Amino acid sequence: MKIITAMNKDLYDRYGYEMIETFLKFWPEQYKLTIYAEGFDVRNERIEIIDRMSIHGLLEFVERNKKKKVTVYLNDAVRFSYKSYCITHAGLNNEGVLIWLDSDVFTKEKMDPDYINKILPDLGQYVSCLLRPALYTETGYLAFNLDHVMNKKFMMDWATLYNNDAIYNLQHYTDCHAFDYARRINTGAGVKNLSPKGIGDKLHVFNLGILGKRMDHRKGPRKYK
Repeated sequence: MKIITAMNKDLYDRYGYEMIETFLKFWPEQYKLTIYAEGFDVRNERIEIIDRMSIHGLLEFVERNKKKKVTVYLNDAVRFSYKSYCITHAGLNNEGVLIWLDSDVFTKEKMDPDYINKILPDLGQYVSCLLRPALYTETGYLAFNLDHVMNKKFMMDWATLYNNDAIYNLQHYTDCHAFDYARRINTGAGVKNLSPKGIGDKLHVFNLGILGKRMDHRKGPRKYK
């Protein structure tokens, strides 16, 4: 199992260090955390550091588009491109299960194997995620079955949005919208919806369902608690 996150030094100094500490405290010792990092290092046998700016295509996308005017955060493609490039890089270069955790996801309870299995894709499914039918998918947590027949095409379709600047053809330019695009055009990629029933259209579904029982996605000012 590959578990990944991404952050730069500023985010690490502000709250990312605590995300890492809670991972090391509550996740089983056999699991490592791979950090796609920029500007800092962490010395721990359970931490792997990858320079995120070494990912093919990321720097080029940022340089091409960093001067584009952004009026709302939903249209800041550069800001959200780092996450998309990290996930697709890991998705195309690993096997088995891949879990993504946002850098403001803090683990608060022991992550035992039975619980972890409940938040992974079931047999024949490709991805576990938090669907919000009236909005866009909440992607603070994602889990992929990289051995699924759809994986390579799914990840390539997602990455191509950035490599060809086609992200700017979508309604909005976040990693959530990019993920949803790849999901829509890959209909054979079965989805396990982790959103709680009846409230799946609410903005913050992460903490309201099964994921919130043992993790806390601290969006906004809550991440500084």
